[in-house]
Parts: sequence; C-alpha cells; structure tokens
Amino acid sequence: MQPGSGEHARPFAVRMFIGPLGLRSGWRMLLFLVLWGALAAGIGYVSHEWLGKIWGIDFPVLAASAAAATWIAARLEHRPFTSYGLGGEHRWRNLASGLAAGFVAMSVLMALLVAVRAFDPRGAEMRGPEVVRWGLYWAVAFTFTALGEELLTRGYALFALSRGIGFWPAAVALSLLFGAGHIGNRGEEAIGVANAVLAGMVFAFSVWWRGTLWWAIGCHLAWDWAETFFYGVPNSGSGVAPNHFLSGDPAGPDWLSGGSVGPEGSVLATLVLLLLAAVVRYTTPRNRAAGLGREQWGRDQSHAGPKRDMVRIEPMNFSGKWRFNPEKSALEIPAPESAYFEIEHREPDFRLTRTLVYGGQADTLTVELKTDGSESVRQFGQIEARMRLHWDGAELVFDSAVRTPDDEGTNVVRYSLRDEGQTLVAVERVRSPKLQHDNTWVLDREEAS
Repeated sequence: MQPGSGEHARPFAVRMFIGPLGLRSGWRMLLFLVLWGALAAGIGYVSHEWLGKIWGIDFPVLAASAAAATWIAARLEHRPFTSYGLGGEHRWRNLASGLAAGFVAMSVLMALLVAVRAFDPRGAEMRGPEVVRWGLYWAVAFTFTALGEELLTRGYALFALSRGIGFWPAAVALSLLFGAGHIGNRGEEAIGVANAVLAGMVFAFSVWWRGTLWWAIGCHLAWDWAETFFYGVPNSGSGVAPNHFLSGDPAGPDWLSGGSVGPEGSVLATLVLLLLAAVVRYTTPRNRAAGLGREQWGRDQSHAGPKRDMVRIEPMNFSGKWRFNPEKSALEIPAPESAYFEIEHREPDFRLTRTLVYGGQADTLTVELKTDGSESVRQFGQIEARMRLHWDGAELVFDSAVRTPDDEGTNVVRYSLRDEGQTLVAVERVRSPKLQHDNTWVLDREEAS
C-alpha cells in the first residue's frame, strides 16, 4: 500500500491527529514539549534540595529534562538519540568553532558599545584563583543552559515540526517560542525579545546549514558566559549576576546601550547577530542535516506492511534501479561515461550493486550491509574496507575506512531520496593524504523494485 492511500477514508477526527506517516508532526512536537514539562517538574522536584546546595540554582534541570525527553522521543520513533542534530561529522570542531564565535561576537558587541559611548567599562572585579574558580562555575552552568535550550528548541522539536510544515516555518515558530521565553525576565524590553527571536533563527540556520546542533550549543554557551561572567553585564534582562570578572555601566539611550536588558537589548546586538549568520553561511560548506524539512518517501514501502505505528516513522526504502544523471550531479572527480546503481533494500538488509563505465570498461562493485551500524570487513583486491551502514534521520549513511598499500583514508556517503522517491542523491566525501574530494551523485529512478 502506498503511504497516504486511503487517507481520506478515515474520519476527520482521526485525520486531525494521524497522517499517512503516523502521528502528525505538530502533535509530535506538542507531546514532546508536554513530556519535557513533566520531566522538568519531576526532576526539579526531586533534585531541588541537593541542586540548591551545590549550585544555588537549578541549572541542570533544563538540560536533563530536555535530554531525557529527546531520548524518549527517539526511542518511540526508533531512531538514534543523535538523529536530532547531535550526530554528523566534526562534532568537536563545530562545538569549538561555536565557542569561538560566541565569545568573539559578544566581544565585538561590547567593543561597539564602548566605541559609541553606550557603555562605561570599570575594569576587573576579581583576580587570581577567583577568576578561574568562578569562570569554571559559570562555564559549567551555561553548558547546562545551552544544552537544555538548544535541545528543547532546536533539537527534536525543530526536526519533528519541520517534517510537517517545512524547515523555515518551523524555525520561525520555535524562534518565536524561544523569544517568548524571555518575556518573563525582569528588565526585558521589546528589542531584547526581538533579538532573542533573531538569535533563535541564527541558531536554527546553523543547524540547517552545518547539519549539526553543536555549533549552536557552543555559540550559545560562550555568548552567555562572556556576557554574564567575563564582561559582567545583564543577560536578557536578568540583572548583573554575582561573581563576575569585568564590570561597567550602560550609558545613553536604552535602545543603543541595552539598558536593563543588557547588550542583547541594543540595536547593535541585531547587527552582531546578523554577522553571526554570515559567519555560519560563509565559513563552512553546506552540510545538510538529515531529517530537516518535509519527509520524502520512496514509492516502495511494501516491506513496512499496511499497519503503521502511531509514533514511529518508517524508514525510507531505497530499492530500485537508478541511472546516473550527469547534468544534475556535481563531481570533483572525472565523471563516468555512465553509471548504474541497483539497490535491494528490505530493512535491515541493504544490497547495492554499482557499475561505473570509464573508457568503455565497466567496473562493477557489490556491497551487502545491514542498516544497524554493524561493521563489515571486505577485501577488494589490494583494498581493505571496513564498512558500516546506519540511519541518520531520513538519510542512510555509508561509512568506510579504506586501506591500500600506499594510502589510508575514509569514504562517507549519505544517501537520500528526493522528488517523492524518484531521485536518489548520494553525497560522497573522500578524505586521505592523497585524495580529497566531494561529490554529489544524482541518479534517476528507472524502475521501482
């Protein structure tokens, strides 16, 4: 049965909640937020006494409840916990670059405020070991804050909602929610709330462009740490926190200095946030996050059977015969005269036979793997390959470590379906001391399996 066939035969009351792929994305997001609220209340209740003794405030509750809600949602959807922005390549590099971007952005903002005489710096409030002690304290505290807020508004909720309404509408909706969460802060003003919404959009854009949540987590953490501890200024209208390093006072009109909101309430913060978006866009190549945007499905879903779980999203089926489309592909290697893929896919079994034709000579390779991430070691002549295949959201990721007599490297291919299952896209990344190239193979379906 095709997904969605018989959809209109269901009563309207059922169709409000259940779509062709199970529970509708908006309800998924709502249930996730309700689950998070319940977990936050429960964790906060049982841990309040000992957390209060350690921290004085409940910083870890938000992070623990958001992580637990994400884990439960991942289990219900039969996906890895890392599917919602926590997976992908170069997690540590993205985290590190996010940390650097957040601190530099706040420093640029403070420099601009001083330059236009909207802030009067007073100097250091502490020295020596106290700087290290409280710097670490606030680093840990804002690690929990950044993890919690990013998992809550740019993690599962963004991925789930974008499946139904698309990425950008979902990003706007959740950024508005993120901004609304700042309204209750004492001293918050309209510009500060608007900049919180804009920050939410910048962080969501980083997930869409970089394919990971780690940059946003790092940037969020460093921004808050620099603002609260290093520069000792109000954070989102919450007043000046105790035990900070530097200090100073706002000067001039609130729209320029930020007033009681802190630097985030200044129109200069709007400019800095837009510059952050440009940093995301122009410092790294696009690495699309799997599972963001409307779900796309192959036409052959017969392996799933007619019965569908209300929560689970069934994996895509890549079965079919696929012909290389050179006009749509973007290769950094010489394009073959022709290429042909044949895939047999019945979860968790995956068999791919690919044939490349160069100089009239056909080179055929067959790979059989399971999609559970288990490793398979194969020998192709003098080439040894350690291969595994696993789901990352809606994409299948082929990950291999390849060794030859004179070279060693990695080959990662991310498979996805487009155009309602009529187009197969394979994004390939090859890295070794001798070879470094990125290829996007686009293949058209010839015949459904």
